[in-house]
Amino acid sequence: MRVLITAGGTSEPIDRVRSITNQSTGRLGRAIAETFAADSRVSEVIYVCAKTSVRPATPKARVVLVDTVASLETALKDELGRAPVEVIIHAMAVSDYRVRAVTSWSQLTESSSQSSQPSPEVEVGDCLEAVEVARGNRFPVGSHDPVSGDQTNTADDPVDPRRVPLGSRDPVEQLVDTGENLVGPSSKIRSDIDDLVLLMERTPKIIAQLRPLAPTAFLVGFKLLDSVPLAELIEAGNRILRQNDCDLVLANDLSAITPTGHAGYLINRAGEYEQFGSKDDIAAAIVRAAISSGLSRQNCRVIRGGRWGGQQGGGVVGSEPTGDDDNAAGCPPGATN
Repeated sequence: MRVLITAGGTSEPIDRVRSITNQSTGRLGRAIAETFAADSRVSEVIYVCAKTSVRPATPKARVVLVDTVASLETALKDELGRAPVEVIIHAMAVSDYRVRAVTSWSQLTESSSQSSQPSPEVEVGDCLEAVEVARGNRFPVGSHDPVSGDQTNTADDPVDPRRVPLGSRDPVEQLVDTGENLVGPSSKIRSDIDDLVLLMERTPKIIAQLRPLAPTAFLVGFKLLDSVPLAELIEAGNRILRQNDCDLVLANDLSAITPTGHAGYLINRAGEYEQFGSKDDIAAAIVRAAISSGLSRQNCRVIRGGRWGGQQGGGVVGSEPTGDDDNAAGCPPGATN
């Protein structure tokens, strides 16, 4: 059995010396990797992790280092395209955003002829108004519409696309398209800028790519929230499971993760969950469920197409399948034991 695990946290560069990252250490991923490696049925653990992450102490682990979301995406496509894996554990904390451009508030507002640089004493609301003006969505309060000649009213007026001045450009797009940034990809931001602005863009969802890359793998996803009711945490975990066709999802609450404990809820396809109180317990439950699913699959003979979705019943996570019908026996759709 070959297992692929992602662990730690990605990092997105701002310039050559600065980056945006998260606090993930990879300790849970390491515990899962070492638990898998301790089982004689596991031949290799492909451990894809950040350069700063802790790493498993086992000769079965092959470490693949990544930093950005783009490098993670490339590494996973390479590994999953090289040879099939039976299990994927996606425990890595992946950045939701990356830096698209670096500018300053002064440069952003000055990029439009319809705006003026706000003074340092302006309120947040005034800044938001200036951005709308800079984007051409609204004319300054009290000014005159260059098309109709009418005086504009209040800042609460709805945006009318007919009032966007001819020839105006989105200052954000202009900054990106023309390269009018404060730094280039191989530069360092000066330390004398008072109003630095980072323009961010969404990164691709890595977990959404895993099922297409590995249609038959046992897939475990992770969801982290902070200080939310249990029902909200479980629903968020279920949503990740359904949207990405996972077999299990571990739902965590940051407020329940301490140096000595790690509360987590392992959710199966039936929507049932079990609670665990430590990284070792979580790792043992995930490994037990994954290996149990692998053993069930070995007893099945595929007779037509279809992907096995793991246990569909309402049993305890990781329990051995029971029953006489194909699904209860843990067989894939279109398979028989």
